[in-house]
Amino acid sequence: MFRFIKKMVILGAVVGIGTYLAFGTGVGNVLRTGYKQVKNRVESSIPTEFEIHRIEDLIDQIGPEVAAVEHQVAEEQVAVAELENKITALRTMRTGKTQEIKVIRASLDGSAPRVRLGDLVYSRDHVEVDLARRLDELKADESLIDSNQRLLVARRRALDAAKTRMLTFNAERTRLKAMVQTLRAQLAEQQTLAANCIDVNLDDSKLAQARELAARVQRKLEVNRVKIANRLGAPAAVEVPAVKVEPTATRDVLAEVDHYLGGSSDDAPRVAAASALDVR
Repeated sequence: MFRFIKKMVILGAVVGIGTYLAFGTGVGNVLRTGYKQVKNRVESSIPTEFEIHRIEDLIDQIGPEVAAVEHQVAEEQVAVAELENKITALRTMRTGKTQEIKVIRASLDGSAPRVRLGDLVYSRDHVEVDLARRLDELKADESLIDSNQRLLVARRRALDAAKTRMLTFNAERTRLKAMVQTLRAQLAEQQTLAANCIDVNLDDSKLAQARELAARVQRKLEVNRVKIANRLGAPAAVEVPAVKVEPTATRDVLAEVDHYLGGSSDDAPRVAAASALDVR
C-alpha cells in the first residue's frame, strides 16, 4: 500500500512538471479559468429552493454564537457594575482615612512627648509611626483607585463596542431573515405563474417542410398539366408576363433645337444663312 501511494505521488509530480514544461506559466491561468467555469456551472445548476434552505441554515448556525456573545456581554456588564461599586467603596474609605490622618496630624502639633487621642494617651513616637503607616495605606488606596478607574474606563469602552457590534449584528441578521421571507414569496409567485402559464412549444420546422412540399407538389402538377396538353395536340397556355410597351411620344425637333441653341424659330433663317450645313 505504501509503495502504491509513493508511486502515485511520484506520478503526480511528474505530470505537474511535464504540464509546466509544456505550457509554461500560462497553465495556471488555464486551470483557474477552467475552475471558474466549472464553479459557475455548478452554482447555476443548484435549485433556488435549496439555496434558500442553505441561507436559513447559515442564519440558524449563527444563533448559538450570538447567544454565547450575549452571555459574555451580560457578564461583562455585571463585572463593570461590580468594579464601579468597588471604586465607590474605595473612595469612601479614602475619605475616612484622610480625615483620620488629619486628626492625628493635628494632635502632633507642638513638641509634647505624649499625645492624647480621644480618651487615650500615646507616646509621640508611637503616634508618628502609626501616622506613617496610615499615610502609606492612603497612598496605596489612591494608587488602587487610579488603576481601577483606568480599568473601568477600558472595560466600559470595550463593553460599549461589543454592545454596538451586537446591535449591528442582530440588525443584519433580522434583515437577512426578512430577505429570506421575501425570496420565498418571490419563488412561490414564480412557481405559481410557471404552473399556470401555457407552454406554447410549437415546432416551426414542420411548417417550413410543409410549405416546401406544397411548392414541390404544385410544380409537379403544373408539369403534368403541360404534358397532358401537349399529348392532346393543343399548346399549353403558359402564363407569361406581358411586356407593357409605352407609346412613343411625338417629338418636336424644331422646338427642342431652338431651346437647346437658346434662340427661337424667328432666328432660324439668319442661322441658316450664316452657316450652310449638310443635313443627312
